[in-house]
Amino acid sequence: MQYTWGSIWEQSIPPVRRQITALGQTYLSIRRLCFALTTRVSTILRCCLRRKPGAFLNYEYREELYPTVQYRAAYDRLVADHRQRPGVIEYLHVLKLAADGSVDKVAVAMEPLLGAKGKWTAAQVRTILCPDQVVVPLVGELAPDIHSYDQLLQPQPIQEVAHVD
Repeated sequence: MQYTWGSIWEQSIPPVRRQITALGQTYLSIRRLCFALTTRVSTILRCCLRRKPGAFLNYEYREELYPTVQYRAAYDRLVADHRQRPGVIEYLHVLKLAADGSVDKVAVAMEPLLGAKGKWTAAQVRTILCPDQVVVPLVGELAPDIHSYDQLLQPQPIQEVAHVD
């Protein structure tokens, strides 16, 4: 049986709403932590996971760090290509790009890399998102006026200051 990326990973992403029900009646319906709209994920990335990437595997809300199907596929691909720890580190760098910018833009930037063969890194995603364009400004020749410094070396007449009590 052949699976597509979407059919495999859509099942592993948790639902958008969490509900508390009893006897068929819904008592509370709350929205699940959303990756793009909260600062919690970026705080987690900055504080804990980027410093200790080994904690990613045991993180309780790890499924929340896969905002779309492309991110889950990217994680699996990075771990398969780079091994467990370096793959997790690369994925956390990709998440950092998404937290700093846009989840959708990073997902679009990852599509050609996921389709291509060979290893890829978060640095390649960064170059796709914002290519380095070095603009060298044209600066005219600066010619300092040395004569103004010569005036500082000239002895100045002493000025008396009167002090009034």
